Amino acid sequence: LATDPTALKQVEELVARCLALSTGKTELRSWSLLTGETGVTTVTITAPRSLRHSDVVFAVNKLAKHGDFDGRVGKIQICQDATSAVFDLPTADAFKLVKFANGQNLKQFAFEVTAELPAMQFVDRGGGGGGYRGGGGGRGGYP
Repeated sequence: LATDPTALKQVEELVARCLALSTGKTELRSWSLLTGETGVTTVTITAPRSLRHSDVVFAVNKLAKHGDFDGRVGKIQICQDATSAVFDLPTADAFKLVKFANGQNLKQFAFEVTAELPAMQFVDRGGGGGGYRGGGGGRGGYP
């Protein structure tokens, strides 16, 4: 069992279902690992080169044109290893994308439902900076 990843995954899912039932949950819900939004699933894309946000959108939309899913991508985050990125899709579309992509024998991109977030790139957006102070110089009012 410990050496068979498929069997281990099945046992994990069974234990998760039992725990959910014991707490009164009768349905399983998915949620984004990026935002916590329900009804959304996080997907990992891996490529042979560094990815940009536009690469993720392009790849998903290109596949959506030929697959049976909506390619509107939600939150995207580039991983610390820039050859991977994670992004959100509505849950049904996420599973359809992964299944469709895996059936296409893609050479450039690999997709999988994300079980655990990898390390992400840190983007320094700079410190505060001044806000608008209003006013315009002059005396204000009318003469």
